Amino acid sequence: MTIEQIVSIISAVGISTIVSAIIAFVQNNKKNNLDFVTKERSEWRKKLKEILSELSDDTKKESAIIKLKSEINPYGKNMEFKHTKPYYMKEGHIWDLLDSGEKVDFDRLAFYIELLLKFDWERSKSEVRFRPIKAINQVMQCLLFFSSIYCIYIIFVNFSSNSNNILHVINLSLSIVVFVLILLQTTVTNAIVSNPSESRKEQIWIFFLFYAFPFIYLAWNIIYKLKLDLTFYIISPLLILAYEIFYLYSFYIYEDTYIREIKRFLRPKSKKYQLGVKLVNQIRDREDKLNRYEYDTTTINSLNKRLKKLKRKLTKLRKPREYMLHPILFYRYRKNRKRIIKEVKKLIRRN
Repeated sequence: MTIEQIVSIISAVGISTIVSAIIAFVQNNKKNNLDFVTKERSEWRKKLKEILSELSDDTKKESAIIKLKSEINPYGKNMEFKHTKPYYMKEGHIWDLLDSGEKVDFDRLAFYIELLLKFDWERSKSEVRFRPIKAINQVMQCLLFFSSIYCIYIIFVNFSSNSNNILHVINLSLSIVVFVLILLQTTVTNAIVSNPSESRKEQIWIFFLFYAFPFIYLAWNIIYKLKLDLTFYIISPLLILAYEIFYLYSFYIYEDTYIREIKRFLRPKSKKYQLGVKLVNQIRDREDKLNRYEYDTTTINSLNKRLKKLKRKLTKLRKPREYMLHPILFYRYRKNRKRIIKEVKKLIRRN
């Protein structure tokens, strides 16, 4: 073995050791931070539960409100924009209830605290759960970034020979626009998560402009360059769009449920609304009664026959092999067998 080979082996082992040490350090640091946050949130939930129990006691309500103000998010106090996602996530609705200047509605306050406890519990479970979707999305972002650069390069190389072709100029312009949209995807995703739009039309336009259009454009350009089959023009965009919809939907699980429950509680319920809910519940109750499965006589008889067959098989299995050595067991076996035969005969006579 030469000196160069020894040096290469030592350097390879050293690099692998350094990389493994860095990975272990990052994992341990992440685990320690997660354990610390989980422990602190558990203590915070305990304090909220104590405050919730004190709100039911008339002598401790004032002290409970003081404790609650020290436990909720101070950024939610006196927020200018109401009824938005940041407003509810910063407990602005709780601050408005506490600082309303009128008599505090303790029933509503208790319900808000219960929802906050449920939300924090769901958030804690979501954070400790293994979610590879984020890592996969980062890989997808890198692939899209380099694919957009590759498309720009291919179009720009052939631009000199096709500079008079208007379609080639449009394609080059679109490739630059797509590159900019891909760079803005992370910012747009964070904005959507922090404060989503209430308008369904606006959500569709944002999704089409920043996600659907860049994916379809890059997929079709690469398929055209590689001269693949026509089926790839349909399959590849559909797969990418399905993944992106799933990725964006993963942000709206526990946070949206929390905000939706608050809005449902605050929504004014008119007489027509209450009448509509009552009628819908009555309709569902009738439908449930219609869809219930009822056993007829034929089905019951067939089930009885199956049961008798199973009983006979069980008695045969319980038969002692050397019954001369076990007279008591054999007597019990014969007694059960006679009883089953009598029941079967009765069933045959009835039919």
